[in-house]
Amino acid sequence: MSYLAVIGIVFFHSWIYKSWYVENKWGDYIWNLIAVSLAAQITTLPISLFYFDQFPTYFIFSGLVVIPAASLIMGLGLLLLLLESVFPPVAFFIGIFLEKIIWWVNSIIFFLEKLPYSLIENIHFSFAQMLVSYIAIGFLVAWLKLENKKYLWIFLGIFGFICAVQNIRKIVRHEKEQIVFYDSKYTLIDYFKDGKRITIKDLELSEKQERFASKGYRTFLHAPKLEESEEENQSDFYYKNGSFLQIGEQRFYLLKQDYYDLMSSSPIEIDGLILQNSIFVNFETLKEDFNFKYILIDGSNSISKTKFYIKKCEEKNIPYRTTAQIISLK
Repeated sequence: MSYLAVIGIVFFHSWIYKSWYVENKWGDYIWNLIAVSLAAQITTLPISLFYFDQFPTYFIFSGLVVIPAASLIMGLGLLLLLLESVFPPVAFFIGIFLEKIIWWVNSIIFFLEKLPYSLIENIHFSFAQMLVSYIAIGFLVAWLKLENKKYLWIFLGIFGFICAVQNIRKIVRHEKEQIVFYDSKYTLIDYFKDGKRITIKDLELSEKQERFASKGYRTFLHAPKLEESEEENQSDFYYKNGSFLQIGEQRFYLLKQDYYDLMSSSPIEIDGLILQNSIFVNFETLKEDFNFKYILIDGSNSISKTKFYIKKCEEKNIPYRTTAQIISLK
């Protein structure tokens, strides 16, 4: 990203800086720093959105601190290297001063990060969108260098197309109704409906584990949480009673303990049978006890056990799914 930032400064800084003349000396200096931040942001924004799914809203303010501090830090760092072997006492005080500057810069960055609305999060930006964005930036550079307005119109057209695609995808995602089983050691399920989501998870699941397993798809759908239901909780969308779980209109049975035979008089009607915790399963009696459409092998099972379940399902022609799995309801 540093190379892209340099490219942005080379191509766009002068154009941005010259677009507004500031007479005041200090005002001109601040505007110059802002122009550098804006120029760097133009070329780093697409790749930043693609990898991090977020946009720092206070980047201009952080640039006012980081840009001049970076020059000072680099200068003092070089001076420290030169004086370390020649004048150790002087180098020692330079090192202390350098440490204080770095601490001061980091403190300001962390302060800005904690301010309200410091980040716009959950921006799903695909690889294709990133590539198209850089093509658009190329046409913007061509317009600046060749002063041909057709390149500006092409840039604006591509930019408008990207915005339109983003909004259309948002509308389509809003209409999805899905159940998502994440690849996690503990139960982690999202139910998406009407642009909202409800999360069902084990109490043992940490926030870090949940974020690691689910962030990518949640960012893609950009569906804010409607409410949260943990073990034994119920809601209008979710019901759980022992091993029975209903999400929307989908009914599941959770097999968490070794299963041999339920000895039930008639098969239990469900949509999905969920195998968990690497339990023993008697595949010979499954059809007698359960009338299901598929088996779901979740992430709590060991790799060897998962392979065993898959082998048995294939031998008996039983439809199966493994996490992470998405069940589309409409």
